[in-house]
Amino acid sequence: MAKIKLSLSVILLFIGALSLSAQEVTFNDSTFNELSNRVNKAESDMAFWKKLKINGWIQAQYQHADSLGAASVAGGNFQPYSDNRIIIRRGRVKFTYEQAFAQYVLQIDVVDPTLTAPLGTTSTNTIPFAVNVRDFYVKINAPFWNPLTLTVGMQNRPFGFEIAQSSQYRETPERSRFTQSLFPNERDLGAMITLQAPKSSPLHIVKINAGIFNGAGIAREFDSKKDFVGQIVLNNSTKNERIQYGLGVSYYNGGVLQTDSTVYSKVDLTNSTTPVYVANKVGSNVGAYGKREYYGVDAQISIDNFLGITTLRGEYVTGTQPGVAGGSRSPEIAPVGAAYIRNFSAAYFYFVHKIANLPFQVVYKYDVYDPNTKVSGYQVNSAGKFGLGDIKYTTNGFGLNYLVTTNLKFMFYYDMVKNENVAINLFGYNKKDNIFTARVQYRF
Repeated sequence: MAKIKLSLSVILLFIGALSLSAQEVTFNDSTFNELSNRVNKAESDMAFWKKLKINGWIQAQYQHADSLGAASVAGGNFQPYSDNRIIIRRGRVKFTYEQAFAQYVLQIDVVDPTLTAPLGTTSTNTIPFAVNVRDFYVKINAPFWNPLTLTVGMQNRPFGFEIAQSSQYRETPERSRFTQSLFPNERDLGAMITLQAPKSSPLHIVKINAGIFNGAGIAREFDSKKDFVGQIVLNNSTKNERIQYGLGVSYYNGGVLQTDSTVYSKVDLTNSTTPVYVANKVGSNVGAYGKREYYGVDAQISIDNFLGITTLRGEYVTGTQPGVAGGSRSPEIAPVGAAYIRNFSAAYFYFVHKIANLPFQVVYKYDVYDPNTKVSGYQVNSAGKFGLGDIKYTTNGFGLNYLVTTNLKFMFYYDMVKNENVAINLFGYNKKDNIFTARVQYRF
């Protein structure tokens, strides 16, 4: 009897185990289906995130000027009773979403709004930080012809080298004076076509850009005229890539709305000591457009040698620039007062050397901007209707960059600014406006 009970117990235990095993199989199948769905969703999410790239950088800095309230293009004018400041110069975040035939780009900048005041002015804005849109465009690759792309939105204007070079890679704190004057904020709203052969083609080294833009920069359009910007660029290297070089030519053709009947475009040099602007005052000047035309050429070469990597870079721009008596900056709102149409010339030169086996980079930069090539020195006189917009500036910059990692950089830079002495009140001597900048940059 005991053996029978034992046998029944073993049989019942075996049946129970089979039942439990069947339940476990059913449970595992359900779990597998749920996990499979989750994996599929995760793969879909991963496909999205693989197309999205996020990068950014912050530039925090201390600056000291030679005098209180110094006017500067190295981050904006100082406040009237200040000769030093700690600021966030740039706080950028850039989002790029890429698909087969299109690329969406949004870049925002968290910045001190007092740094965005026009050249020659001091902002009274007391808001500590403002968020500005820097890039906002879509880039479409032509499906019928791979070399052709169309970029529409807020984007860099295709002119020269310095405009397109990102501030996170630039070896100096700011762009040149003339770049900031002719192309405020570098960007503009418009549409650009780019033509470049595939990488497999020997013609890939050549790129052609051509676009139509508002001409008002990142501000809202204030007239009906559109500006043309075109560029041809060649970038190449030797077979061992120890020498890399580039060449570019650029052209800008546009206009600036005139809101006043008086236009100054001709200079009477009969008396070479005290020349005068000749006023053209007719009603038809109101609503007409002052000629805005630039010609530019740029070149770069980088040589990897036993001392390190040496880079030479230069750009020259000349042309015609509309402005006002007090400045030659391209307007972002409809200008007020008499228009001044000036012939200008400008240039910069960089020498950059990355020291071999050391995380240091030495920098020298020469920057010159002559907004009126018809007169110079004391020929620029207030009696002849000349103004601050006619003064030539030359800047020598010296810097040392400490490249801690690919993400972290310390910059120490000194700008020596020299204005030409002119016969205008407070500008008969060289202003004390040299600037020292100590910056830390982190990017991801």
